[in-house]
Amino acid sequence: CKKQGVKVPLLCYERWHARSMLVDKGDPLVPGGHEDGALLKDLLRGGVRDPATIAKNMRKLAEKCREALATAPPPAPEANDVTKNESHVKVTLHPTLKKTYQAINKTHYDKLWTLYRGKDEAEFDKDVFKVVLRYDSLGGHGYQAGLTGEAFDVLHEGLGVTCEAFASPLNCRYKQYCSAFPDTDGVFGSLGSFFDYMPVEGSFEANPPFVPETMTACANHIEKILSSSTRSLSFVVVVPVWREVQAWTQLSESPHLRASFTVPAREHSFTDGAQYIRPALHRPSSYDSGVFIIQNEAGSKAYPIPATLEADLKKAMAGDCERPITRENVVYL
Repeated sequence: CKKQGVKVPLLCYERWHARSMLVDKGDPLVPGGHEDGALLKDLLRGGVRDPATIAKNMRKLAEKCREALATAPPPAPEANDVTKNESHVKVTLHPTLKKTYQAINKTHYDKLWTLYRGKDEAEFDKDVFKVVLRYDSLGGHGYQAGLTGEAFDVLHEGLGVTCEAFASPLNCRYKQYCSAFPDTDGVFGSLGSFFDYMPVEGSFEANPPFVPETMTACANHIEKILSSSTRSLSFVVVVPVWREVQAWTQLSESPHLRASFTVPAREHSFTDGAQYIRPALHRPSSYDSGVFIIQNEAGSKAYPIPATLEADLKKAMAGDCERPITRENVVYL
């Protein structure tokens, strides 16, 4: 892209990575070398000339990176150091590396300690370093954004939601959550990838990455879960209003759909995916959002939809983009 004088299209790498994770369980950071027609579209959208050649070169480079990572021995953990002030924590590890530290605000550092399930508490700071480095490495514009804490509270109170299908230790609202990286997130309570998770009952929130293929996979997996159990199951799915993508049609026409509504972009915000390091909690939504409540028959009886849910949720999703981060607004159940 640089040779052509073109900026890398916004979220091109993150979307490529998300699609790769659906078909390739290899390296957690580097996409696989499989053919990806959507990558061509993203490059073309960004004004890249000859996107087929660029995509081919990207796949070749990714394969080389994966081969190098597979054969390289991991660096031996060296002495770590933790520096704290009133607002932030700096965890230093591997002093021989170019960037030796990862920063996190104190509120989220304390949250990770509460979530911690590691067997050796002495390893906590190293595990914090790993999880922050993982998400920092993949962080793009709006990456890992989620519903506002107030919206999660409305879903919990109104529909008994206690588990997130797409979250991380850094942005989860609830103790129960699925995430993309069990290798770094497991010690903080992650249930693993949602696509490997088959609950038989419960009430869930699903706000998948805004990647059409991932959204479609999410809709497919929810239908699979609902069709595999007669016990009470309920899902609240939040996706952008992209009516042209397959996932929107699937959700709109689901035989298990109980209710749906849209929220205009100008009327709501999301919790910033980089909340663990940035001073403000929320970021304005870039798109109108669609909310789908999908339940099997038992779920519709166990989790009846309150008459005020739409109004309550819209109010809670409004957010405040100037709101600072405090313990109260990142606390989870």
